Amino acid sequence: MAEKVIQKFFDDAVAQGLAPGFQFVVFDKDSLIASGASGVVDVGSATAFRKDHLLWLASCSKISISIMVLRILEKGLCPNGMTLADLDNHEKLVQVLPEFRRGSDSPVSKIIIGYEKELDPDGKKVPILRDYEGKVTLRMLLTHTSGLAYYWNHPFMVEMYQPTDGTPPLKQFPFATGLIEDFSCPLVQEPGTGYIYGASADWVGQFIIRCTGINLRQAFKKYIFEPLEIPSSELDLYIPPEHAARRAAMHAQSPTGSGFISIPFDIYMSEGDPAEGYAYFASGPLFGTIEAYTKVLQAALRHDPRILAETTWQLAVRDALTEQGIKLKPRKTIAPLSLSTLPFPPGQIFKSTVPGEEFASQTVSGRPPGSYGWCGLPSVWYAIDEATGKGYMLGTQLLVPFSDSPLMDLKDEFEKLVWSTIKTPGGGDLGGLDKKLGAT
Repeated sequence: MAEKVIQKFFDDAVAQGLAPGFQFVVFDKDSLIASGASGVVDVGSATAFRKDHLLWLASCSKISISIMVLRILEKGLCPNGMTLADLDNHEKLVQVLPEFRRGSDSPVSKIIIGYEKELDPDGKKVPILRDYEGKVTLRMLLTHTSGLAYYWNHPFMVEMYQPTDGTPPLKQFPFATGLIEDFSCPLVQEPGTGYIYGASADWVGQFIIRCTGINLRQAFKKYIFEPLEIPSSELDLYIPPEHAARRAAMHAQSPTGSGFISIPFDIYMSEGDPAEGYAYFASGPLFGTIEAYTKVLQAALRHDPRILAETTWQLAVRDALTEQGIKLKPRKTIAPLSLSTLPFPPGQIFKSTVPGEEFASQTVSGRPPGSYGWCGLPSVWYAIDEATGKGYMLGTQLLVPFSDSPLMDLKDEFEKLVWSTIKTPGGGDLGGLDKKLGAT
């Protein structure tokens, strides 16, 4: 019954024109309460969205990257002997990632404080850089407190990737080029002094491959997919030709403002080792089905011992912001993504933990305190709550401004259904949800 009712919820959302189509899962620790798909996978072909279509999961991949790092440290796989006790050890980190050593030639050893008035001989902006006083640690990279930002949420980074005055950019988007050089950017604030969402996962990816001696695709398979029995046909960093037809199309809103259009959108992929100077886009490397990725989320929900010891799971969900004495400020996105402040209602606060943003108060959608989750650029979300033993994942492939999109309201309404009406793991009690949605 739960699956039937939730199916209607998303069928109605498609009929209302909120997205071309969806995949969705509601789960408990060991089973799926509801799973399905709705709408079309490509407005150009009108092909029905199926549960086996492959979505770009984008930043929802980050929980896997973080878990993998903890597994590597727990197992003592770093050649320099780095362990979980060294999360705050700068010297141990720079033995693996020397780019972060102060005084190195890497951009990540500097802070950007602006741009020179004069352009360089190529007509490009010249960043003004200085050494930072603090020291970057692995914990900071895992919890977005290192000082790194993204190309869409800080004005200095916007000018680096998409200059507002029409001058040539200094860097290209790394998810498209695959170039390590393109995510090697200066910090925008002193390390450990504030929370800012940034490209730290790309450097965490470098940490993984340098510690293990294998590429990121191989590391995912060895440390995440194989222990959880997830086949590469359902979740991977590379889509082989035989599965290309299963890839969901990326969409954007039509220029007319009515309906959607499918758009070309490629992520750097490599079947084997990336070429010298290239890397998988570790900030969002995974393609897969929502059902397949749910196995990773269930592992986190039940603290699966095949992945991490219980003490390490407990370490992962500790409040990193309070421990570092950091107070959170409202977050903003910058054009072209959006010009809006991201939702941050009064009284709703969150902590930064290794798995994601953990809410310390009930959310506007009714998610309980202690629940945590994350989102991905093409309108993909997940959330997990250990207290109630439930979670969900919801995905489409639609590039719209997060804070301006009706999809945010849809996500909140879905969370209300998950946490206020589905009472019993396995869907035994709908709490009147069937009556609310008119299910028969």
